[in-house]
Amino acid sequence: MVLDVRGKNIILQKWTPKFQFDRSKISTLSVWIRLKGLPLPLWTKQGLSMAASMVGKPQSCDDQTINCRRLDYARLCVELDASFPFIHHFEVESPLTEEPVRVTVEYEWKPARCETCRSFGHNCRHQELETAREEKRETEDKHRREERTMQREGKQLARDVSPGRCAPPIEPCPIRQQDSTIKHPIPTKPMSESSKQSGAGTSGLIRDSKFSHDTLDNTNPPQPPDGEEVTSTQGESSSTSRKDEDDRMPPVDRKKKGGRKRREARGL
Repeated sequence: MVLDVRGKNIILQKWTPKFQFDRSKISTLSVWIRLKGLPLPLWTKQGLSMAASMVGKPQSCDDQTINCRRLDYARLCVELDASFPFIHHFEVESPLTEEPVRVTVEYEWKPARCETCRSFGHNCRHQELETAREEKRETEDKHRREERTMQREGKQLARDVSPGRCAPPIEPCPIRQQDSTIKHPIPTKPMSESSKQSGAGTSGLIRDSKFSHDTLDNTNPPQPPDGEEVTSTQGESSSTSRKDEDDRMPPVDRKKKGGRKRREARGL
């Protein structure tokens, strides 16, 4: 039984020698409900009992309801079972209308109901949600603290490397230098007359051999393809090679004949 004392509900249970009050084992509870939209033919003891049985186990009603002094709603006391969910509306048939009439149920006090334990007074699902919310808040606070510390460290680093302060010197990287060797020309000794003459003879032989080789090559020149003119590239190459050989040859000093005799005559 539930009593309303100064706006607070008090649950009363029958005492027994082995009575132990356990809030988690309250499977039934009596509450007051208000039925709005109840048809007038049901404002009797039998009709009110039938309407209250749609919500729970009917127990009693107030004087204004039984005497029909207040027709806005019927106030009834029913016993609720925690195994069944709360009923908020239902439909009843009325002889005055062809279609069923919808009746709305309002609870003056709606106790907490646990579907898992099937008892009143607590809600395991609600507790799980609260625990999850607390864990989420803790994780969010932890992330915020970490972000603040990171921002502080970044600001401190920016102050340390500001333009007004000297940054630490940067050490230059060692560069390996390659040894550059300069090759100087080797001085050559002046050639004697005999070597010059022998060189002239060998150069003449080389010229004759090249000239003979060029003449042999010119006897059978390669046939150009159709539609192209014959160019004398081989002759030009041979002439340029001869010119290069002449440039490479050192100049030969030739003594004039009769020079000594002229000097002696001038002295005499």
